[in-house]
Amino acid sequence: MQPANCLNTAEPIPRAAPTRRHNQSRRFTLLSAALRSSLWGLLGAGACALLATGCSSRDGDLQGRIELVVGVSGVDQLSYDLIKERTNQINQLVSDFEQLHPGVKVNVGVWREQDFEREVRQRNATGLGPDLMFLSSPMARLLVRNGLVRAVRFPAEVSKQLDGSSIHNMSLAGGWMAGLPVLQEPQVACFDRERMTDPPDSIQGLLESSETGREIGMALDPVDLYWTAGPLGANQAFAELLRGQPVTDDQRQQIRFWLTWLQNSNKLLRVNFFANEEQLVQGLMERRLDWIPCHSSNMQRLRKRMGRRLGVSVLPGDFAGEATPTTRLRVWAFGVNSSANQRQISESFAAFTVNPLIQRNLTLHTLQMLPVNRFVPPPVGSSSVLQALVNAEQQGRATESLSLSVPAGDPRRKNLERLLMRLVFGDLTPDEATAQVIAIVRERPTP
Repeated sequence: MQPANCLNTAEPIPRAAPTRRHNQSRRFTLLSAALRSSLWGLLGAGACALLATGCSSRDGDLQGRIELVVGVSGVDQLSYDLIKERTNQINQLVSDFEQLHPGVKVNVGVWREQDFEREVRQRNATGLGPDLMFLSSPMARLLVRNGLVRAVRFPAEVSKQLDGSSIHNMSLAGGWMAGLPVLQEPQVACFDRERMTDPPDSIQGLLESSETGREIGMALDPVDLYWTAGPLGANQAFAELLRGQPVTDDQRQQIRFWLTWLQNSNKLLRVNFFANEEQLVQGLMERRLDWIPCHSSNMQRLRKRMGRRLGVSVLPGDFAGEATPTTRLRVWAFGVNSSANQRQISESFAAFTVNPLIQRNLTLHTLQMLPVNRFVPPPVGSSSVLQALVNAEQQGRATESLSLSVPAGDPRRKNLERLLMRLVFGDLTPDEATAQVIAIVRERPTP
């Protein structure tokens, strides 16, 4: 019988689910005395359901090993530095959890997010699928829809801690959820303070700065580029299109105007289009670019490389309104091949990460993510960066339908990226591109 106040999980898709044997070892790092003391205090106050599913004792009676995979968005290849960065970010949480449960070991791997559907499908077929996955909410929903991860249900003691928009983002029919929200990564402007004292507050100002010698970078990924759609008047047209509504002549013209602007921008000497966000980040770190849009998950790496040169602000708006950036909601998704023991460990670890103390420490330690626990307001008064992230997240609520509708593994996203590349390099006219964009977005991918 499952203990009270613990996660209830859906039955996995019928298939062989062998218990795996693991042979690797992991080095422990010590949990700070202050954090450890605070966690035990919470446990003593009866907050077990907030810290761990399966509600283990202070002696750490959970035993076993799980496989955890981290998804990385916006990259063509995984570099050694990027793998190391993302592994280190997760390993701090893993280390803290292992100190509470010394019998638990967590192996951490890193995959490109666009590879997740293929990799999970192949590994599930052999009974060796990952136990726990850290990825974007659209990808988690896609994997649940295709039966590759299992839906979960949360008790009130856990779900009431979470921000309402995060819960809504992950909700499925019948009270089930596609995963457990962990943190938010807003999209902001990152720039070189030595080259750009004040960031532009309009898209027109951004183009004018390029004419005075500043190198501007933008990615051709349609979701990452979408921040320009709102300021240029195309956001509402796309919102209607994603809802399956017919496109009016006015909306068609709004989409055409946006695409025309993209094509014309590429004709400017110092406006540079790249394939993905990782290329933008590399360009800013190596002083080849002076201003880029980027998600906050890159902040630590940029800060380490650039130091005080790194500036952060919200993305610029224009005549039609504010920027429409995308906020990546990162979630835990749960594998279907896990043994009962591995499920309990995975769910305990996931619930541990949304504890208020852990969420606050994540926010303050990294200054690159926002909490999903609604009882942990970001301390914006202590950091202009956190203020920019909060403002960007609020702007990003206007684009949730796009990021949910076109996840990384959706073939429409790749088709839109190819189309945008052809457009900006002059292989398509804005009229041709408008018709093709509407046709692609209207498609419904098959599982």
